[in-house]
Amino acid sequence: MLRLPDGRTWRAGRACFGLALSAALMFSVSAGALVIDRERDASVLSDAFFGAAANLSVSVANRRGQLHQYGGNSTGTFDQDSVFGLGSGIVLSSGDVGVYGAGPNYNTGTSTAYGDIGTPQQNLLANEIIGTGNVAYDVTELTFVFDATTEVNSLRFDLVFGSEEWPEASGAPDGFGAFLNGELIASFTSADLGMGAFPGTELDGVWQNGFSPVLEVAAALDPFGGDNTLTFLIFDTADDEVDSTVFLANFVASPDILATPEPGTAILLGLGLMALASRRRRL
Repeated sequence: MLRLPDGRTWRAGRACFGLALSAALMFSVSAGALVIDRERDASVLSDAFFGAAANLSVSVANRRGQLHQYGGNSTGTFDQDSVFGLGSGIVLSSGDVGVYGAGPNYNTGTSTAYGDIGTPQQNLLANEIIGTGNVAYDVTELTFVFDATTEVNSLRFDLVFGSEEWPEASGAPDGFGAFLNGELIASFTSADLGMGAFPGTELDGVWQNGFSPVLEVAAALDPFGGDNTLTFLIFDTADDEVDSTVFLANFVASPDILATPEPGTAILLGLGLMALASRRRRL
C-alpha cells in the first residue's frame, strides 16, 4: 500500500496507469459531465437535496463527516450530471467526494484515509446494514429533521451507489443506508450482487438494475404527523482504506399513500429500486 502525501492510498498490485499521471489529473474535481463541489455546510446540503419543496420545512440539518488537512471532504453537491442522469443533488462518501466526478477510472484503488472510527451509535446503524460485530470507519452521517404539510404522505428520491471496494469486497464490505424515523428504508454494500462496472466514472463498481444505475426509493411518512427524521450513513468497514460513494437527488414530497410492507421488503419497479417502509406509531 502506497500512501500519498494527501492521505490517499494506492493498493499495491492493482491495475493503474502509474504515478506518472499528475495528481491534478487524477484527483481534481471533474468538469463538464459531472461537476462536484466539496461542501461541509449542512444547510447548503439541505437546500441542494430538498430543493424548493414548498410542502415541507426543514428544522434541523446536521452533518457529521470527514475533512482532510489537504482539502479532502466527505460531503458535497453536484450538477451537470450526464453520467448517471440524476441532474443535481448531494454526494456523500467514506472518502473525498471531489475524486468522484466524471471518469475515466484512472485508479482502481482510490482511497482517502481519515483514520476515524465511528461512534457507538453510528456503529449500531452500520451493523443494521452489514451485520453485527463490524466496526465502521470514516463515517459520513447526514441527518435532516423536517415537517411536511397535511397532504404529504410519502417521500421519494433517487440515488446511485458506487464503490472502489468492488469486486474484491467480501467479508468486510463498505455500506450505505437511508433511515426514516429510525427505520432502514434502503441499504447497499460493495459486495451486493447488483454491483458492476459502469463507464464514465472513477468508481470501480456501481449498483445497477438492468441498464440503469439510478434507483428510486419511496417511503411512507408517519401517518400521525409531526417531525420526520431522515438520516443517510456511508462508511468503510474494518479499516479506513478504499472508499464508497452515494449520489442523492430528485427529492419529492408526495401525496401518494404507500402500502405498508413487511420490514425489509424491497420492490423492483421498472429500472429503479423502490424500498417501501413506514414508521410504526410509538406509544
